[in-house]
Amino acid sequence: MGVEESAETVDLYRAVSAEELQSIKETGQFSLQDGFFEGKQFGLDLGETREFANNPFNEGLYSGIVKTSIPESVFSQLDSTIADAFNFHSGIVTATSDTLELINKSLTPIQFFPL
Repeated sequence: MGVEESAETVDLYRAVSAEELQSIKETGQFSLQDGFFEGKQFGLDLGETREFANNPFNEGLYSGIVKTSIPESVFSQLDSTIADAFNFHSGIVTATSDTLELINKSLTPIQFFPL
């Protein structure tokens, strides 16, 4: 069963490792790895996400940024608890295993941006 179409969308950005980027390229979707946090966090601003990925404490962890857009109706179901207000002034959202499935069903093609 698909997600309802919405005229309004929200852009999501995620810093990704080379391994996660390869998985996204192969599947066209976001996935969870066994044994890791069962969710994905997304920034709401490309510049903030890039700044986070390029921060010296993240050296070598990320190979790029991915972007997708989702309907506001899906966005409103994500957890918007403030987790990193220092780096992400525009906010972040967290998708759990349940809401990640909603994102994957409704996302626009994922775009890649270098760091």
